[in-house]
Amino acid sequence: MNKEAVTDSWSREDKGQGDFALLLKHYRKLRNFTLKDLEDASGVSQSYIHRLESGKRTSPTLEKLLQLSKALRIPDSVLISTIIKTSAEDANEERKAKMLSDVLIQNQYYVGGRAISMEAKQLLIQIVEYIADAEWSPKSKMREMYELSELIDQLKKAM
Repeated sequence: MNKEAVTDSWSREDKGQGDFALLLKHYRKLRNFTLKDLEDASGVSQSYIHRLESGKRTSPTLEKLLQLSKALRIPDSVLISTIIKTSAEDANEERKAKMLSDVLIQNQYYVGGRAISMEAKQLLIQIVEYIADAEWSPKSKMREMYELSELIDQLKKAM
């Protein structure tokens, strides 16, 4: 698939909502929440959260966004800015430090001339988090390199 075809396929999708869905699911899993756990913590029904994460629901209310960000213990702006970006917000956001996972989720980019899919974004996040959490001691290094290579294999297939 050439670069123009990839760009056209991205423009046909709702990029912001895809990023929002991925970001919501990422933070839910990061907190080890099931859909039910997040429902209990936020007051937003698990079926609604599932529809948001799958992209079937595309316009959450501000109230629901605030409930979810509070339950996930992340700044409101993280979820909101993924859906609504203004040039003023973009300028302010560039001055703030961001979590790498947020950058990977919220931005569109190419690697090797190809657009990164949502699956590849998820795998990149897994790889970065795996590296950050690895013990990397003389005893564990070989096992960790093998596990990391397995993640890289999955990433190459997704790309």
